[in-house]
Amino acid sequence: MKVGGNESATKYFQTHGGSAALASKDPKTKYTSNAADKYKAELAKRVEQDQKRYANSMKMGGHMTSEV
Repeated sequence: MKVGGNESATKYFQTHGGSAALASKDPKTKYTSNAADKYKAELAKRVEQDQKRYANSMKMGGHMTSEV
């Protein structure tokens, strides 16, 4: 959720030709569409970037803190 979420997915689908899949009531159509595949790859890239950025941090009590 940190690097994705519903709002992010909706925006991605709308700007990458996935509006029809997004509007579909069939989950299989939505989640196996070309836009969905591209979004999954985009999320993987975002996660990798986030992990590199916060490699020396850890989450404690809902707050990010640097390891000592």
